[in-house]
Amino acid sequence: MSEGSSGPTSLLARAGLLGLVVALVVGAVLGGYFAARRPEVLLTPAGGRSLAPFRLVDQRNRPVTEADLQGRVLVVSFVFTSCSVTCLQVSHHLSEIQKVFEGADDVRLVSITVDPREDSPEALQAFGEKFGADPRRWLFLTGESTNVHGLLRKSFLAVDETGGYNPMPGGYVDADRIAVVGRDGRVVGFVRGTTPDCVDKVVRSVNALRTEGTTR
Repeated sequence: MSEGSSGPTSLLARAGLLGLVVALVVGAVLGGYFAARRPEVLLTPAGGRSLAPFRLVDQRNRPVTEADLQGRVLVVSFVFTSCSVTCLQVSHHLSEIQKVFEGADDVRLVSITVDPREDSPEALQAFGEKFGADPRRWLFLTGESTNVHGLLRKSFLAVDETGGYNPMPGGYVDADRIAVVGRDGRVVGFVRGTTPDCVDKVVRSVNALRTEGTTR
C-alpha cells in the first residue's frame, strides 16, 4: 500500500525537479541572449577628458568656439580630406547618425581635421558634401595648426611618441574613433568608428545623454 501510494508522488517530484531544471536552463540561455544584445559600454578615456576652449572655423568659414556647442550632445570624429579608407568609413557612419537625429536641435556632429595645413574650409566643405553633411548640424572644423592640434591633444587624441611610421597626419593614434561628448563638455567615451555596430552604439549613448539631460 505504501509503495503504491509513494509511486505517483515520486513521479510528480521528479517531474517538478525536471521542470525546475528546464526553467533554469531556459532562463540562463535567454539571459545570455539579451545580455549579448545590450549595448557595450563606450571606451572611457584615460584620466578623463573634456572639451577644451577653442576658436576654429567650419566648412563655411564661420567662426566656431566651444560656447557655440555648449548644452548639446556632440558626436565627434577626426578626418583629413586626402584619406582614402578610414575617414571615409567613419564619415559614412556619421552620415547615418545624422539621419537618425535629423531635426534634433540638441545634437551636433563635429568632424575635426587632423591635417589643418591642407584642409581648408573649402576642402572640408567638398568632403562633407560627399556624405550629405548638413552644415547646420554637422560641422567640419579647421583653423590655425596650433589651435587645431591643441584641441585634439587636450580633448581627444593621443600622439604616437615612439617615432615609428604613422600614416596619420599629426602622428595621432586611434583617430578612427568616434567620441561622444555630453552637454557639460565631458568626453563620455569612444567607439571604433569603422565597426559595423558603431552607429548603434553611438545612437544609444547619445539618446541616453539626451534623456539624462531632460530628467534632471
